[in-house]
Amino acid sequence: MSNMQDQADGTLTASVATSFMVRSILVGLLCLVLGVWGVYDYFVAIPQQQVEARRAAVGSAFLLVAEPHVNGQSVVANDNAMPDFVRAVVNDLMDEDDPELKANLGTLKHLADDDAITPATIEAVRSALLKTLNAKQEQAKAAPDQKLDDATRGRNEWFIATALMMQVAQAPLTVTGGPVEQLEPAMKFAGRAVDLWGDVTMPSKYDRPMQWMFILCLPFVPWYAVSAFKARKRSYTLDPDGTLHMPEGTWAADAIADIDMSRWMAKSKAWIVHADGTRVLLDDYVYRGLFHIVGVLASSRYPDAWTAQAKPMKADSADTEDDTGAQDGGSSTTDVD
Repeated sequence: MSNMQDQADGTLTASVATSFMVRSILVGLLCLVLGVWGVYDYFVAIPQQQVEARRAAVGSAFLLVAEPHVNGQSVVANDNAMPDFVRAVVNDLMDEDDPELKANLGTLKHLADDDAITPATIEAVRSALLKTLNAKQEQAKAAPDQKLDDATRGRNEWFIATALMMQVAQAPLTVTGGPVEQLEPAMKFAGRAVDLWGDVTMPSKYDRPMQWMFILCLPFVPWYAVSAFKARKRSYTLDPDGTLHMPEGTWAADAIADIDMSRWMAKSKAWIVHADGTRVLLDDYVYRGLFHIVGVLASSRYPDAWTAQAKPMKADSADTEDDTGAQDGGSSTTDVD
């Protein structure tokens, strides 16, 4: 049976459809999930992916600088290895979420471009990094009881590893021509970065803008919630004397001038028209059993076109009506309990 109540006195009542409430809740939850997902990707996942890809690039670039010096080799096969390493370091450090470091590197951002890399600029990058590390060390001494979160501790450890790699890259050999003592631990740091993040790809320039498509789902969450809440309180009642009670007001039978059924079969929507021209939508998709009220109104005004079940009158049997009440006259399916 429908939740539309057909009372003993002939009064017809329709209230919000359970299916509409369920769909509203599910769509609202879907919008919430997509929106939160977009926010997380935009502010957390994509920046983290970018940092990890940068760090892997630093490790790979350092290995190209250091490997020719292993086992006493002194010839660098790739002339671009050192400039590429320095640019990778600058790109990475400028991407780290550390305002103090970014301030120290502010004038060196151009090194990420195609400018020539000189020993002086290499030392400037390393000095900026060391200056930041020294400041952090002083801060730690001033507040020995302050505990760092995992992200900050991991970032500081990476800064130390990067400073070591830059030191080795500047002077990989001792005066006797052998590799410096710090070469091996520096290569371990670089190799670990490659192992951890070597498979991480740099986000494309479209990744973050695309997340706005998901983030913009969030405003629809309260909209669906409010719509469902309002619909839950609404109902339609048609008295035996033709008086129609609606959320928009009560219309007497003689005040209802017309009913527009032009979109009924396609959308299960009809508009009743007041004598003063006011139009009110009757949506059988939202209100379960509303087709009974629509059918009575339509058949009373257009008996040759519509049945009391809100179905088009058959051409060969104008008085045929579907007495089962199992299906409405529109395109949507009436809910059953």
